[in-house]
Amino acid sequence: MHILRGEWAWFLFGSGYQTSVDSTVAAGFFAVLGATPLALMLSTFVGHLTATGLAFDTLRRHLDPWLAALLTLPLVFTPSPLHTYILGPPRQAALTLVFLSLWTTDGAARSRAPRARYFAGAALASVACFADPYALLFLPPLLFLSLLAAFDGLDARTEARNVATRAGWICAGGAIGFVPFLLLSFSARAVQGETTFTTNALARNFRLLTDECLPWVLSTTAYTPESALGYVRWHSGTLFRLVQAAGGLTLMAGAAFALVASRMTRIPWPVRRLGVFGFVLIPTTLGAFLVSVMVMDLFSARYLVAVVLASPFALAPAAYRLGLRRFGATLAPYVVSAAVAGWLGFGAKVANPAPVHLPGSGALDETRLERALLEKGVTSAVADYWVSYRLTFLYREALEVIPVHAAEDRYPAYRRTFARAARVAYVFDANRSRETFASMLDEVMLQEGIAAPTATLREGDLTAVILDRPPKS
Repeated sequence: MHILRGEWAWFLFGSGYQTSVDSTVAAGFFAVLGATPLALMLSTFVGHLTATGLAFDTLRRHLDPWLAALLTLPLVFTPSPLHTYILGPPRQAALTLVFLSLWTTDGAARSRAPRARYFAGAALASVACFADPYALLFLPPLLFLSLLAAFDGLDARTEARNVATRAGWICAGGAIGFVPFLLLSFSARAVQGETTFTTNALARNFRLLTDECLPWVLSTTAYTPESALGYVRWHSGTLFRLVQAAGGLTLMAGAAFALVASRMTRIPWPVRRLGVFGFVLIPTTLGAFLVSVMVMDLFSARYLVAVVLASPFALAPAAYRLGLRRFGATLAPYVVSAAVAGWLGFGAKVANPAPVHLPGSGALDETRLERALLEKGVTSAVADYWVSYRLTFLYREALEVIPVHAAEDRYPAYRRTFARAARVAYVFDANRSRETFASMLDEVMLQEGIAAPTATLREGDLTAVILDRPPKS
């Protein structure tokens, strides 16, 4: 919304490492559809659909179209950690650029301008890092794929000279595309902590990787939300546990086969190099997870989504060898497990195979609360971090809601408005607020020097306490 009003920043407000690329994409959707939650979700969902289409078209160049379609099913039926990017920013723009880079490079040799395609493919891989630093994980495997693709369509007589020329264009594209990321990284507002590695948390990260995060991403287990901020493990029956285990095992075994297949000349070279790319990306992702400073808890499973995103390419050699029917049967346990894990991730919003319309859904309670607060003269409020910016967006800033703690501010101008307001409110969301209602209300009243609340409003799971500041002496 701010971008459409001419307000610009290279970083997301309040961040020193997440850029505003996804916000710019969302602004385009807002300009056409309005600033609504649906438009926000579509801004990333369309990006994921684009990435899935690019994956299919890349695989279709070298495999039967139905086999290529089967290979893209892991991008269609996805566990909940992937929904983090598919259904909401940030990060999806960078992931779409990654797939565009791969598609561009894969088709370079057969294009009318192969050197330009090699250059553009490598440049896109680097530019994706500017869109979001998570793409740094993909950069080495993508550049390695580019160098492998430099051998496409060459005979022994011209191979050395042409490979060297193509490699030069790849290096040039990668270097030039990386410049925006470097400039941003060394700018005044940049922070480096989130992209650094440490071995100090190796034991903890390994435990999270093996016990919770990787099983969730591989869909060998599933979690269902008990609230907006907490998930519990879903306990399946014995038979379905076997399906889950078979799915995860066949996925990883098929990816490992890509390394063996890299020397099998009966498999076409383009299929083998795509397999190598997918295989290399998986241990790269696991290794980065083990030494990342960002790994904290179960929700850190979102940093492992590259394992699933790599799978269509890692499985390509196995699919080629098995053929349509046998590969379909082999992949079926994983697809079923992933579909169930993703569906369960929607929690109370679904019941068995059907979506459920929940009481208060569609932000009806939020809308009624907004109307009541505005009628009481409240235009500034305070709430838990996960509640505050959600409400501010839903209210299109007619009512600005700031986090309780200033350290969590994304947009300081909201707090300045809040500080000037004579009447404010504290909003508690029983599903999203991390604090208890009474303790945080007392803290807010103490911070603002307010002895007693003026009024209390309730709409569904939302409670708003109106607070009048004492007149300044």
